[in-house]
Amino acid sequence: MSENQGKDPDNRIYFFADEPDDTDSWRGEGSLPQNKPAILFADEPEQGLTCVTHEFSIAGRKGHLTPWFDSRGVRKIGLSVVNTGSQLAGWAEGLEKMVNLALQHGVPLRAVTAVLKSLWFDPQGRTTNEAIPIARSIPDYIGLYLEMFEEDLARNQ
Repeated sequence: MSENQGKDPDNRIYFFADEPDDTDSWRGEGSLPQNKPAILFADEPEQGLTCVTHEFSIAGRKGHLTPWFDSRGVRKIGLSVVNTGSQLAGWAEGLEKMVNLALQHGVPLRAVTAVLKSLWFDPQGRTTNEAIPIARSIPDYIGLYLEMFEEDLARNQ
């Protein structure tokens, strides 16, 4: 566990800031302090959320995208890229955390997907998804898929 993390008995990882606007002074605690966490990334599924894991392949690079959702829409995602080096896997983990942070702080999924769909870099190319035959990047694919997923959720409610 890194020095800026604390774990509670439910196996959730919390990050704390001294002040809400003080992003330069992140510190960790061995036990959870009385104040609320600034950011929460859960190792375990959140209660009340449902998930669906989607396997994707872009130009032969395989991955898994797991949107966690409830009646209000997508609340968080899980993202992993398989059979790749540590750089791409680490990049995917960082992207997952940034998307989740944005969703936690009330950024609409539509705004998140708009940014993701504007990114264009390798790996890019053909996908195994007939609804998204070509992706300009992994974030582009994620943005397109989450947009379709959210539309399907809204249609089925």
